[in-house]
Amino acid sequence: MRRRPDPGAEAVRSGHGTAPGLGGDAVRNGDGTASGGDETVPGGHGGARERRRVVRQVGFAQAALGFTVNSLGACLVLLARDLGTPPGELAWLSSSFGVGLLVVGAAGRPVLRPGPRPALLASALLAAAGAALLATASAAPPVAAGALLLGLGAAGLVLVTPALLRGPDAAAGLARANAAASVSALLGPPAIGALDAAGASGRLALLLAVPPLLFLAADARARGPVASGVRDG
Repeated sequence: MRRRPDPGAEAVRSGHGTAPGLGGDAVRNGDGTASGGDETVPGGHGGARERRRVVRQVGFAQAALGFTVNSLGACLVLLARDLGTPPGELAWLSSSFGVGLLVVGAAGRPVLRPGPRPALLASALLAAAGAALLATASAAPPVAAGALLLGLGAAGLVLVTPALLRGPDAAAGLARANAAASVSALLGPPAIGALDAAGASGRLALLLAVPPLLFLAADARARGPVASGVRDG
C-alpha cells in the first residue's frame, strides 16, 4: 500500500506553508526562520532583539554591581568622618554584600521560579535605593538600611545574571559582563576620591549608579519577545 505524503513535512521541505508546532498562522520562511502566529521563534528578528536586550540588561547590571560594591570600602572612611563614628563601628557595612549573597543564595530557587525578569526588577530597585541612601544619609540607621538594601540588590543581580544568559553564547556573554563589572569597579574609588577632594562628599559618587539601575528596572519591567532559554516573568 502506497504511503501518502505528509503535507506538513512537504511544506517545511519546500520552504512554504505552515511550520508545524507554531500554530495555523505561523509561516516557515525561506531562510529557515518562522514568523507569524502567536509566538516569535528565536532565530528570527524577535529572537535577535531579545538577545540584544538581555546583553544590555546584563551589561548594565554588572557595571552597576562592580561600581557600587567596589566603592563600599572607600565609603566607609567617608561615612565614619561624616557621622563622627569610629571606622571600626562601621566595618560591618563592607560585609553587607556577603550577607546579601547568603540570603539570596538560600532563596534563589523560589525567587527565580517566576522567571528572571521579576528578580532583575526587584534587585535593580533595591540596589538603587541602597546606593541613594548610602550617598545621602546623615544618620546611622538610614546608612545601615542603605548598606543592607545595596547588598541584597547586588546579590540579586549576581543571582539573575546566569539565569538571563542562556544558549551557545552564554560563556561569551558572561565574559563580557565580567569585563564591564571589572572596568566599572576600577572607576568607583577614584570617582569617590576625586569628588571628595573637590569639596563635595565623595559618597555622592554612588549616585552615578542610580540612573543605570533605574533604567535597568524599567527595561526589565517592559515585556518583549522571549528568546530561547529565557523565561519571561
